[in-house]
Amino acid sequence: MKMLFRLFWLMLRARHRPRTSVWDTHQLDYRVRFRDLDLLRHMNNGVYLALLDLGRMDLTLRAGFWDQIRRHDIVPVVANLTIRYRKPLKLGNRFQVETRLAGVDDISVFFEQRIHHGGVVYAEGVVRQRFLRPGAGTVPIDELLQWVDPRPEDRVVAPWILQWAANPPPPKLLDDSVVSNR
Repeated sequence: MKMLFRLFWLMLRARHRPRTSVWDTHQLDYRVRFRDLDLLRHMNNGVYLALLDLGRMDLTLRAGFWDQIRRHDIVPVVANLTIRYRKPLKLGNRFQVETRLAGVDDISVFFEQRIHHGGVVYAEGVVRQRFLRPGAGTVPIDELLQWVDPRPEDRVVAPWILQWAANPPPPKLLDDSVVSNR
């Protein structure tokens, strides 16, 4: 619910902003609002993740990719992500959400994202996203790439990102003995 106004505003503004390529770096400007804060009076970690969602949405909308995936009944899903929080943002701080499509592998799209201001990075993350067709599974990357500009030759996913994506955490993270059946 926190992000509904920001999402609505983003979708409304995206229609009036210049079209871009999915391979361009996109930037959104924001300010920390009171409702973004946690008990320690800095921006809540979950808000950072929601802002990364808005960054990816802006990229897909302005590049016309969102229209294509909706037309073909495709749903984008975050498969995994990693984020590093470097500095806290506080009430009233201005910041930018920067989003760049890092590249693709056989089944996923990888985004590199940063939250920064004035040359200082406050958080940075990598998001691995898959695209699903309900009832049919993962959409092949070749099908998705036919709706976008040709991939720049220098756009190769960093090896550490591919290694991270290939080694997900074990399926069982909590000990069953901790869970009570009361």
